[in-house]
Amino acid sequence: MIEAILSLSGLGLVAGFSLGIASRVFHVEIDPKVEAIENVLLGSNCGACGFPGCSGLANAIVAGEGDIHSCLPGGEDVVKALAEIMGVEATAMEKEIALVLCKGGDRDAKTKFDYRGVKDCWAAMQVGGGFKSCSFGCLGLGSCVKACEYDSIVITEDRLAIIVPEKCTGCTMCVVACPKDLIKMVPESQKVHVLCSNTDKGPATKKVCDVGCIGCTLCTKKTTNMTMQGGLAIVDYSILDNAHDPCEVCPTNTISDYNEAPALDRFVREKKKPAKKEAKPKPKVETKADAADKGPSDKNDKPAKEEEGKSEVPKVEGKKETAEAGKALSDKAVAAGEEKNEKSDTPGAETKEAALNVKKDSPDNNVVSGKETVEEKKRDVSQGL
Repeated sequence: MIEAILSLSGLGLVAGFSLGIASRVFHVEIDPKVEAIENVLLGSNCGACGFPGCSGLANAIVAGEGDIHSCLPGGEDVVKALAEIMGVEATAMEKEIALVLCKGGDRDAKTKFDYRGVKDCWAAMQVGGGFKSCSFGCLGLGSCVKACEYDSIVITEDRLAIIVPEKCTGCTMCVVACPKDLIKMVPESQKVHVLCSNTDKGPATKKVCDVGCIGCTLCTKKTTNMTMQGGLAIVDYSILDNAHDPCEVCPTNTISDYNEAPALDRFVREKKKPAKKEAKPKPKVETKADAADKGPSDKNDKPAKEEEGKSEVPKVEGKKETAEAGKALSDKAVAAGEEKNEKSDTPGAETKEAALNVKKDSPDNNVVSGKETVEEKKRDVSQGL
């Protein structure tokens, strides 16, 4: 036992000594700037910068291979902090947000078939290119929602992805997640957008979607920052034209202000639970006990009393009649008994006559006499034969 303990202790000492030597020999010095940059970055490791995580971006910035403006979710605050660490001047950086270049939900865009598979845009694409008749349309099954870590994307009731500008950090993760490449990064200051990606000609677009761009070129004639790319109007975000509003001339309402778009106005709201309706009190059913406690009303007092009087009178009269009838019968019986006593010489004769009368009147006697008459008739019939 002692030998085992000593051997294990010796192995532990040797291993610890060797690890200490290895840490000295293979020690890698870390630039304090890298640690400082890692502390400034968000640490979400979203990959929007194009490097493998926040530590990869920190090493790239210190090595001169990365830009301090690469952290899009961090915004201006992170850029200023990185500029102080690196000792450089921070230039103005305009924030970019994601935008879904499609406006055709199930209400406006036609569908080829009813999809009941996995709720994922990539999975739906494997079935005939998706269930939308428009091959460029948003499927609205939430692949971008799953990729977004900031809950800035919502799916409408008619299956359309909408991005909430106030919550979007510009991480570009939704851009990669969309199988149809419908999500683009646009400057936050730009408000007017063409919410369509269909490059087909106008008649073909009109057949599959009511809010698709038909390539009428009216918007390009109205503004200076819009051009045509095939059958689709494109906004040049490098040119800011606030003097003209192309939304007024668009016949299909495809061009709209991103903050005032009908889709946002209809769907991008906090889902509030409907207020519960107050239950109306049920009418109380008056029971007999309640009626007895309250007592009869003034209107019904007289009829009730009259009915009580009427019901009581016949009852009393009936009792009197029965009593009088009983007395009359008893008097008759007494009179009949006296007459019989007078006629009979002995007292026992009265009882015999009374017993005979009772037997004659009894139903059993009638039955016996009936049987005797039947037997007599049978005898007469047999004698006649």
